[in-house]
Amino acid sequence: MIKISVIVPVYNMAGTISKTLNSILEQNYENLELIVVDGGSNDGTLDRINERKNNINTIISEPDNGQYDAINKGLKLSTGEVVSWLNADDIYMPWTFSYINNIFSKWTDINWVYGVPAYLNESGDLTNIYRVSSKPSSYIKAGAFRKNVFGYLQQESMFFRKKLYEDVGGLNLNLKLAADFELWTKFAEKSTLVSLSLPVAAFRKSKNNRSKLNENTYLLEVNKSILNKRSFILMEYIS
Repeated sequence: MIKISVIVPVYNMAGTISKTLNSILEQNYENLELIVVDGGSNDGTLDRINERKNNINTIISEPDNGQYDAINKGLKLSTGEVVSWLNADDIYMPWTFSYINNIFSKWTDINWVYGVPAYLNESGDLTNIYRVSSKPSSYIKAGAFRKNVFGYLQQESMFFRKKLYEDVGGLNLNLKLAADFELWTKFAEKSTLVSLSLPVAAFRKSKNNRSKLNENTYLLEVNKSILNKRSFILMEYIS
């Protein structure tokens, strides 16, 4: 059984953190490492976390420099061969870890996978599961999976080997909203994304989603990342 490390970054999410943690712990996966990184919540979030502290490997609660800083802290501490992060209002499916274990254990040449996108409404009810489609890594590398092109890759559905994360230099902490978008483009330079045939996670749609509240800033970061990528590819071609 492969060791899976899951990072949960959280700040003031008392209303949803319990469901997120339950979706992880109730799978009873024996070789799980769960790391919760709280940014110093003051709304009761830490109380919800501490209710489950006996089943959480590491709890960090301190001010940080944003979501990606929290994720990066957790990933640096993680010891699993396969890693992922789950935001504190999203969930994993009941079969996720068993399925992920089977994939990575059986096919040692697979470095990252992506489940069928699924969505919750604000109340936490499952509302949509999208059809299966492959994600050509050449398109990901070029930054084509973005708004008004091929759409976004669903972060919570991603699982990847920690070595791949380390090989590409991890998250770009200079980005505040689109570091995961850039990370996928870096992954695609090294390895082929494998699309799975069923959902492994669900994203909660809400009026308070960071991506919605800060969409313009997010798109600026995405566009900057694409321009940097094109410049790199052009220089690579010229040389």
